[in-house]
Amino acid sequence: MERADVDKAVLVQLSTNFDNSYLVECSDRFPGRFAIVGAVDTSAPDCLEKLEYWAGQGVIGVRLTPMQKSAGKDPLAVWKEANTLGMLVDLWAWHGPDAMKGFVSEEFAGLVERFPQMPFIIEHLGFVANDPDPPYADFRRILALNRYPNVYLKLPGIGEFVPRPVPHRSPPYDFDSIPPFIDMALDAFGPDRVMVGSDHPRCSDWEGYSNVFGYLREYLGRLLNPDEMASVLGATAERIYFANHME
Repeated sequence: MERADVDKAVLVQLSTNFDNSYLVECSDRFPGRFAIVGAVDTSAPDCLEKLEYWAGQGVIGVRLTPMQKSAGKDPLAVWKEANTLGMLVDLWAWHGPDAMKGFVSEEFAGLVERFPQMPFIIEHLGFVANDPDPPYADFRRILALNRYPNVYLKLPGIGEFVPRPVPHRSPPYDFDSIPPFIDMALDAFGPDRVMVGSDHPRCSDWEGYSNVFGYLREYLGRLLNPDEMASVLGATAERIYFANHME
């Protein structure tokens, strides 16, 4: 983190691992440096009790898919409990051709409307790598969620949606020719509702942790003034994950 000039980070649990204790341990070892988004098994009968337990351990958010359901009589139980506990929701999807479908569904829009005080943070720009060609119809539908003030976007590293050149060249990306996803996200949501999500350690398959931030700083410098860049690179995440939930 020091080498990448990153002061704080959000630790987001792998969605198939429901033991968040290591993330809690990291947060306890470095007070104020990490916020934790955990995961729970929504198919388990004790899901709500587990969510409450982790909230008591300092977990401030839960990672769900936009169409995720609880087992039992109430399919929205986990969403309701997260809202009751004052948590936020990080949203992911399985990579693949249908990854974006849940985000553009009426059902998901209904969830956002139902819980207007709960932040919904869409990871990976809504998995925009699955909509690589103009006119980017599904991505534009995700951007239309800007009508809800409790929806936010995470920017991935550029390498997530632009193939790394082989052989390597420096710089690796031609900013004038990459898809305009970052520009579109900022136009729709503004820098106060957009933040960086590194996807560490998976980003090591692409540009690497430090380069996620380095290349984004270069790219954003073409679009934003210093205050706007500061929002995207830190202040937005600070407000949503730290100031609002770790007082």
